[in-house]
Amino acid sequence: MDKTRPIGITLLSVWYVFSGIGSLLLLIPFFAKLLQSSPDAAAVLSAVGIPPFSIPFFASLVSVVIVAAGIDMWKGNKGGWYIGSFYCFYFILVAMNDIFEAIVTIQIFFMAIFVDPGEILGGMIFYVIKILIAFAIPIVIYAFYFTHEVKEYFKLTEVSNISMVFNHIGFSIVLAIIYSWLT
Repeated sequence: MDKTRPIGITLLSVWYVFSGIGSLLLLIPFFAKLLQSSPDAAAVLSAVGIPPFSIPFFASLVSVVIVAAGIDMWKGNKGGWYIGSFYCFYFILVAMNDIFEAIVTIQIFFMAIFVDPGEILGGMIFYVIKILIAFAIPIVIYAFYFTHEVKEYFKLTEVSNISMVFNHIGFSIVLAIIYSWLT
């Protein structure tokens, strides 16, 4: 039986491939130029315990993984679903962090409102709208990963949605522990 790829998976897989390739083409030369043109940048990174090569290395590693996820999603491999959905889950976590930062910024806004309320308020409205959009889009995409049509395409209908979400949460915790251990 030939499975039909959902249009959303087609769009996401193409997006992942192009964004991964774009990251490779843009980030690596940027970091190489930064570290080459500013010897102080490498010294500062080393001083805080971050090896200077690690930033371009991890940027390229993430880019390659995203390209692989896009290709696997195109083919309907389960690995593509897991990596692609986790990538989306990661952006939800980033947006949640942005919301936390916005709350702190709003508190600072109320303390500084007497300085120049017009300028601060305009910036805050734009910032809140940006955060809400950045939070809503990955949630919609993440929910799309759990639709019956998508799970059927990836042959994941027997796996419960809640166990998949807990896998993402657990993997996020493991990555956070590794990241904190490395830095």
